[in-house]
Amino acid sequence: MTLLPMIAGYFVAVRMFGLDIFNTLGSICGGMTSTPALGVLISETRTDYVSLPYAATYPVALILVVLASQFIAILCCGLSSMPTEACLKKEGSRIRRKPLLVN
Repeated sequence: MTLLPMIAGYFVAVRMFGLDIFNTLGSICGGMTSTPALGVLISETRTDYVSLPYAATYPVALILVVLASQFIAILCCGLSSMPTEACLKKEGSRIRRKPLLVN
């Protein structure tokens, strides 16, 4: 599932925006927040030019990952401070929290 957005992003960057390969690959690594991939790119291309687009996209991607996880948690557990049925175990008319450890 994560391969398709990377391929689509590559073709959009190259075909529509006319970016060079180093800029495109650095941006994709930054969007994936993958520091090991940046290391491989730097060693294979023998230039640190790929780190510039990486540095531009990495903070944006990191913030969006945190916000997306919070948004998913809100969707699953509701907006109120009181946990909903998705987060609790309902027993009759009484609601109790799910046990953390099962014996």
